[in-house]
Amino acid sequence: MKLTKEGIWMLALALVAVPLTAEAQTYTFIELSPSGFRSSQAWGISGGHEIGYGITATNEHALLWSGTAASAVDLQNFLPSNYLDSAAFRIDANGDIVGEAYNSSTGTQDAILWVLVPEPTTVSLLALGLGVLFMAARIRRR
Repeated sequence: MKLTKEGIWMLALALVAVPLTAEAQTYTFIELSPSGFRSSQAWGISGGHEIGYGITATNEHALLWSGTAASAVDLQNFLPSNYLDSAAFRIDANGDIVGEAYNSSTGTQDAILWVLVPEPTTVSLLALGLGVLFMAARIRRR
């Protein structure tokens, strides 16, 4: 079989397009389904946290994980009692989460934003640190 000039170019192009060494990537998995839920789905990930929802015997609950099934936080607990079902779909770099929840009082599916609130100890330590800096600056002026 004789190769034409076009055939040689096609063969050269194919060889360049295919990597000479293929590196295999390895993945592992982590089961995130928390205890007490018959199934769950993860929809987003950011900063070491995963979000989604889990299904109990009767309802869907928005969930937040930190890499393990045992770390699951039921975001449904932060909603008023008239919200029966919820799901979380996205999480941003600040830890704020968007999703939806069914409002049984109005019969509507409402957009929900769960906003991360700093822990009181974090705020207290920040205030203490600022106080120390203020005192140091005041002593320096003297």
